Amino acid sequence: MLCCLGTLAAILLRLGDEREVMRRHVPWCTVVLLSAVSAILGIATKTQALDALAQQLIFIPPVLAAPILACMAGLMSLFTSGVTVVCPTLFPLVPVFSSALGVSPALLYAGFFAGASVTGTSPFSAAGSIVLSSYGSPMDQNRLTYRILAIPLWLLLITVSITLPVTILM
Repeated sequence: MLCCLGTLAAILLRLGDEREVMRRHVPWCTVVLLSAVSAILGIATKTQALDALAQQLIFIPPVLAAPILACMAGLMSLFTSGVTVVCPTLFPLVPVFSSALGVSPALLYAGFFAGASVTGTSPFSAAGSIVLSSYGSPMDQNRLTYRILAIPLWLLLITVSITLPVTILM
């Protein structure tokens, strides 16, 4: 809301040429990418594709439930916002998994949230794309893309490897 008010004030006060700003300074590829991924996840939710996935995953061993769900949330979060898109999309699946597998719902929620949180800075997600769009030349951005992608993948691997012993202890 505050951003909209600031934009409106800048336009009314003629602080700059809005057409020039929109053409040269808005990372349109990033805007289109994030919009498309959010639309695809919305379609998957509406068509109950996630419910079909839940029916397939209830056959996994209970000890692997949290690590697999953390990995699934992390992979989804590579391409969209983890806390605002992935968690609300996947959280309704927790009661299904919890009752079918006999695993604590708190553990599954924690696995989803941990996996979705650690990959939020990938270059294909909102935070990573903001970092890339504000970074130097396109050549530097290409080099930085691989580095920004490596960090969330390593963090996801660490998160998944931590959730396994926690699941065994519970």
